[in-house]
Amino acid sequence: MTTTRRALALLTLTLAVLVTATLPANAAFDDRAPAVTATVGTLTVQPPTNVKVDSYCVVTSTETRHTVYRDPVTGATSTRSYSVTSSSQGTRTNQNGNTTSTVAGPGTNETTTTTTTVDTELYATASWTRSTTPDVQGYLMTAHLGNGYTFVMEQGANSTSMSANADADYISTSLKLSIDTLTTYKWTASSALSKNLSC
Repeated sequence: MTTTRRALALLTLTLAVLVTATLPANAAFDDRAPAVTATVGTLTVQPPTNVKVDSYCVVTSTETRHTVYRDPVTGATSTRSYSVTSSSQGTRTNQNGNTTSTVAGPGTNETTTTTTTVDTELYATASWTRSTTPDVQGYLMTAHLGNGYTFVMEQGANSTSMSANADADYISTSLKLSIDTLTTYKWTASSALSKNLSC
């Protein structure tokens, strides 16, 4: 082989190596995996059905009686007796009040102060048929006050009723209840509001 032929062969080999080194490696892009399309179904959370709300009121009257003896010489006082009694009964009205009276006796140099407190408590019970939505975590009983405030209590997924009580003064705020389905993925659905709660 002549010097010229050797030079040409070397030049050709060098060019072949350079061109091959600058080409992108496309083998990984030739074996393409097919595209996967994820379809997310539409899920509607169902509220509880057949919701029923019952409410009633209980009025409690508490009487505190305190008898004090006053020493006529020193003026020092000491308690002779102290008692607290209470009674409760159902009521159709919200009754509240506080009265205090003091009378002489029953013994000499004694006075007895009687304080009577009347307070009404509202009790409510809601019952329902469980939601058919998958993955229910529980149910919320939400108290809706007319001033925009809400109070929430939670029960487990197998519950079909819930009870709560509060001061009957809340009746004046047009208090209503709803029962809400709560799911594990935090979506909720509310039943229709109940009528205004009353005694």
